Amino acid sequence: MTEKELSELYTRLALQFDSVLGTLVSKNLVFTDSVPGIRKDFYDSLNEEKRKDFERILTYTQIIRRYIGIAWVYDPKLDAQQKYIGVLTPVGGGGKPGF
Repeated sequence: MTEKELSELYTRLALQFDSVLGTLVSKNLVFTDSVPGIRKDFYDSLNEEKRKDFERILTYTQIIRRYIGIAWVYDPKLDAQQKYIGVLTPVGGGGKPGF
């Protein structure tokens, strides 16, 4: 999953949770005074899972970049935008670009 897809997933989960919690309260299956605690527990655990998932994405991205040799460079000729260049290096090292 990309970061955008993951963010959208967590947004949908939060919206569904609020909808379900509202339904349970309206049907008197959950006491209204317990809602803030339930909501806090849910969002704490959701944020923790989200943090772990984003760390995994960053770790995978770093591994992939290291493996294929992608480096981010700054080029002032490109209107101060970043671009990336790919440099293929042999798996065994050696310091010379190779294919």
